[in-house]
Amino acid sequence: MTTNVYVHIGTHKTGTTAVQQYLIKKTKTLLKSGFKYINLYHFEEAQKLMQYSGDNQTLLTNLKSFFNAQKEDNIHSYIICCEYLSGNPKTLYSNVSEIPKLLSQALIGFDRIKVFAVLRRQDQFIQSIYTQYVHQGEDIPLGDFLDPSRLDNLKWTGFLSKYEDEFGADNVVAIPYDIEAFKERSLLSSFSNFCGIDMFKDSELEVLNSGYNDIAIKIAKSCNPLLNVSEKKILRSFLQKHFKKNRYASYHLLNEEDERFLISYFKKDNSLLFKTYFKTTDLSNFSAVEEETKNGINQESNHYPELISYLIKEIDQLQKSNPTQKPIQSKNVLAKVKKKLKKMVENPHELYQRNYQLIGLAKNYERAVILGSAESINKLELTAFSNDFVITVGNFFEHPDINAINPKIHVFAASHPPITKAVLMNWWGRCQDVLPKSTPILIEKRDREVAESVFKGREVYYYSYGGSLPVDFTKPVMSPWSVTIVAIQLAIYGKIPLIGLLGINHDWQCIEPYRHFYDHTEPSLEYYLKNAGIEIEYEKQKQRLPKERLYREYELFKQYETLKDEGSKLGIGILNYDPFSNFDVFEFDRKTELIRRDS
Repeated sequence: MTTNVYVHIGTHKTGTTAVQQYLIKKTKTLLKSGFKYINLYHFEEAQKLMQYSGDNQTLLTNLKSFFNAQKEDNIHSYIICCEYLSGNPKTLYSNVSEIPKLLSQALIGFDRIKVFAVLRRQDQFIQSIYTQYVHQGEDIPLGDFLDPSRLDNLKWTGFLSKYEDEFGADNVVAIPYDIEAFKERSLLSSFSNFCGIDMFKDSELEVLNSGYNDIAIKIAKSCNPLLNVSEKKILRSFLQKHFKKNRYASYHLLNEEDERFLISYFKKDNSLLFKTYFKTTDLSNFSAVEEETKNGINQESNHYPELISYLIKEIDQLQKSNPTQKPIQSKNVLAKVKKKLKKMVENPHELYQRNYQLIGLAKNYERAVILGSAESINKLELTAFSNDFVITVGNFFEHPDINAINPKIHVFAASHPPITKAVLMNWWGRCQDVLPKSTPILIEKRDREVAESVFKGREVYYYSYGGSLPVDFTKPVMSPWSVTIVAIQLAIYGKIPLIGLLGINHDWQCIEPYRHFYDHTEPSLEYYLKNAGIEIEYEKQKQRLPKERLYREYELFKQYETLKDEGSKLGIGILNYDPFSNFDVFEFDRKTELIRRDS
């Protein structure tokens, strides 16, 4: 008798758990039809499958024995459903080349193997995986999932090709994890059709392993470090019950820039994916994800008594359902979480509360001068501003007169692709070495881990994107299209009456090649990117930028106009001092006296 194996490989966070539970419930029904569900979680080394990198012969041998032991004389088809068979999500499936080989060799005793995959839009996939690790109590920076060296693993056509190489193109089927696609045919219906099991086509899956909404993520990240493994499970149950994300609702953990980058990065491959693999849908690309709606606890007010009330009820129910659990454990988790929740509710932006000190830093200054990195900086004498509130940004710390210029604060935008953690460490390490030690630094919160590692002994303030006007650095601020937007917001927040700009000339980005005042072959962000073998897209620019970048510049200019209006309302003037700049959003006051004689 020919034996078929139908393998559902996930991917992660695409409803695989619900399919598994459904198959377990229908085990007897399957057997009557000649199908057998092989529960891979009964394999003692199942979790090692995710990390498999091709060098564990013992794992292969044991897996092969496990599969062969599942064979029965009256069974013609076997079903395996396990997301471990898609690889390691923590590394964005960097081992995907090895997993199909492992599966093929382990199933060598079966006649025909077919693979079924469910694929999610990459920006939402990354955020859902990050959330899963928060579920588990792990504290992995979201930025680790934006590592450019790994993003290509999520080009799904390449991912699927690895399985096609082992099992043949005719034996690999994929569907999109997409609400519009599921309106045409549900996940279970698609999988049933793949396996040839008509009896399941009209059934519905139970929602399991619900994702956290944004509030749950904040609570978990704050409370998990205080809890042991058992206590984390209690908290997880509570959060999934009362703070779960709607099944197809979007995540908003990435800032707008990173989200746009990811959508753009995968756009071409996703278009090919739909043409090649998702032909049965009427879609040409992933549809827009739903916005989250409120559920459970009032998510606007998040009142402390209400939160605690839900938590107490949850723990009481758990205690009744599991009387063998020690009461003291529930009391411990309740006490720890109560304390942290109270702190969070009373102060939702705890990290930024000391930022009121930034107003003190700017106090008594009549003028702020913001220094950018345009090529014109090399033609100007800038030490004349040493007694003003000088704000430097980005790579300006490489200026040869940085000590004489004496910046009062240095600002970094949030790191984003293609900047890796290693590149950031090297770049900021250089900053720590050359920026005057008395100069504090303002850093976006996602880079806090690297900042704490690098900027030891230096005053560091943190801010975050996602806010709006009026400017208040004790809360999230307006998400910037350029680090200069953060610097201007900072000067406005400090209520400094006059703001002067130098080395900020965005017009050239529309008409000329990309240039800075510093050499990209010397220590700089570009230098460290090149050393890491990362291509810098804008360095290839020889002519005017493509229209996509022009659209981005349009958004940037709108932000400048908005801040100009905000400054005007507050009686704050913003002027462009640069005699070589064509940047005309702000009124010119060209400081020609700054032009160096040797320029």
